[in-house]
Amino acid sequence: MVAVEEKLASSPYYKIPFSDVVAKKRAKNTYWGRKWNIRDMIFGTVLLAMHGLCLFAPFYFNWKAFWLGVVLYWITGYGITISFHRNLAHSSFKLPKVLEYLFAYCASHAIQVAKRKNVVDLRKQFFYRFMRRTYLLHPIALGILLYKLGGMPFVAWGMGVRTVWLLHVTFLVNSACHIWGRRDWNTRDLSKNNWLVALFTFGEGWHNNHHAFEFSATFRQKWWEVDFGWCIIKLLESVGLATDVKVPSEAQKQKMMISSSKIMINSTNNFHARLDRNASNISNALKSCHNLCS
Repeated sequence: MVAVEEKLASSPYYKIPFSDVVAKKRAKNTYWGRKWNIRDMIFGTVLLAMHGLCLFAPFYFNWKAFWLGVVLYWITGYGITISFHRNLAHSSFKLPKVLEYLFAYCASHAIQVAKRKNVVDLRKQFFYRFMRRTYLLHPIALGILLYKLGGMPFVAWGMGVRTVWLLHVTFLVNSACHIWGRRDWNTRDLSKNNWLVALFTFGEGWHNNHHAFEFSATFRQKWWEVDFGWCIIKLLESVGLATDVKVPSEAQKQKMMISSSKIMINSTNNFHARLDRNASNISNALKSCHNLCS
């Protein structure tokens, strides 16, 4: 173990604490050594402003502002997972256009960007072209409205704390969920299921499940896995608003499980092979002792 750590210390890789993941060291000039365009600078300024607002939150605390932040966190969080991720990025279900646009508008106030595979189709729709051109104006308008309604406490908690909290728990999906957690499917990557991240990201923390079945509207694959986003989609489906809801079939699950089973079988065979070798070594040692004694 010491030799391995010494090798890692002199290599471009390092071991992440409390995990079995080895990562490549990031260049020291990742941020300042890159070329920043106008878009980068605008978003960087907005993110710095949101973090700056958090510094004022303890001095402007009241329960109305706190619960406002919680409600907006749920609204924008649901928007991210239901609209940006499951609906727009993976087309895992369909909604009436009015409802689709409503969820997308809620997601836009999280100040996050959706990675969309069907970007050409979205550009044909006026709503998404309009939102793309005016993306940052909507959170700014919300901040002004909150200030009018509740002053600085509403801005600090409803914009600053809420936005930063949602940003960082979202970042955990693509960081912590590739380091800590449980793997149920052979996805040939480092994705893991992390129940704690799932609780705060409306189901996004079941990351290994999602990587196994990216097309699926649900991220839960066991009855006890909490997926708040799926609960809303299932409710919409029950009243006929969500249609073409995609979930993995038993055959698809079995295919992934077979791959995992092969790994388990190979591990079991290796274990028994080691037992056989140890038994053979013990037998040879006993024979040698018997020969010496006789």
